[in-house]
Amino acid sequence: MSLRVICFVAAVFVHGWLRWACIIAAAVLPAIAVLIANAVDLRRHPPGRVPPVTEPDHPALESGPPDPPVVIPGETRPASPPAAQRGHDGPPKRTQGQRMPGRRHGV
Repeated sequence: MSLRVICFVAAVFVHGWLRWACIIAAAVLPAIAVLIANAVDLRRHPPGRVPPVTEPDHPALESGPPDPPVVIPGETRPASPPAAQRGHDGPPKRTQGQRMPGRRHGV
């Protein structure tokens, strides 16, 4: 794709038929790249035949006994009560014409 970028840059600096050749090349290069990338030889592995799988040279890792849980000594603190029990029922309500603090209006 760097060749495509070079074609776009060259199209800016050259004139005449060479400019149009660079633009056409920049437009056609992605299609050519896709054709080359998708050119797969299916004759090596015909459909329905799977290539043989070889065993790895090294053995797999074996799992041992699980690690014991880690206990951290300390004190616990009870969780704070939910917002409804603290007397807070959400963000403050706005009335008609009231502005929110910290916002610039009329800009």
